[in-house]
Amino acid sequence: MLRLPPEKMRQSKVDTWERTIINSKNSNYRGTARVDLEALEFSSSLVREENEKIIESLKEKFKKEGCYRLEPRNHVPVIIESSDFLSILELLELDPDSLLENPREIPPRLKFPLGFRLSCLHGRQRVEAAKTVLQKLGDR
Repeated sequence: MLRLPPEKMRQSKVDTWERTIINSKNSNYRGTARVDLEALEFSSSLVREENEKIIESLKEKFKKEGCYRLEPRNHVPVIIESSDFLSILELLELDPDSLLENPREIPPRLKFPLGFRLSCLHGRQRVEAAKTVLQKLGDR
């Protein structure tokens, strides 16, 4: 029987774990949309707490370089119930595929009912910095 060294076994477990995460993301990914920053919430215990030092650094960066919301690094992954997702798309008369295929490279804008919140997986510091910078520009 061939035995792997401990570091190879650990790497194998990491590889399996990463593959599981990627497969889950790919099977649950529904596309990209533009939403109001106020619709985003960070209530999950998995999301980092606010870090004022990082927020201030991002604010300065956004002020100098611009806050480009269409850049993938500025996208924030969210969780939305399938029924809510389909209801919003129906209300806005959008096809679910329109969020996956954006030939103009500008994702459609989704407008949610007042008080509706999207649970974010990460990006708290980026969103907080963007809220401040964009509010000052009057572009939220």
